[in-house]
Amino acid sequence: MKWKPIIVITVLVVVLIGAYAIIDHIFPKAVAINTPDIGNVETVSIVRNDRSSVDVATAEFGQLLQNIAKTQPTRKMSINDRPVAKVYYAIEVAGSDREYHYFIYMEGNQAYIEIPYEGIYRTDNQLFDTVEGYFKG
Repeated sequence: MKWKPIIVITVLVVVLIGAYAIIDHIFPKAVAINTPDIGNVETVSIVRNDRSSVDVATAEFGQLLQNIAKTQPTRKMSINDRPVAKVYYAIEVAGSDREYHYFIYMEGNQAYIEIPYEGIYRTDNQLFDTVEGYFKG
């Protein structure tokens, strides 16, 4: 009788670990977001989904990219070329080696950055407000 609680606890732990492994396999977290080295950045522009755009000043590149790098990966999958959000902004970064495209939008009360077919990342709402502010001034 002494062994019964230990066996039950062991079985529960194994079941929980197995369930987590299955969920992690079906809904994997996105890999860490990839941002360019600030020294390789040539231009940054922000395009609203209505096709209006604004160029970001060279002095502001660093802060914008630092905020993008602070995102948290989610288990949401990116399966579209563009977000399905009603309002979104595309942050387009042209580097000396390649281009980077980040889409930022609000879903509920949370801001997200999406990289098509790569991942969706939770970000600070202040970053969305900063990006949106480029079009209000």
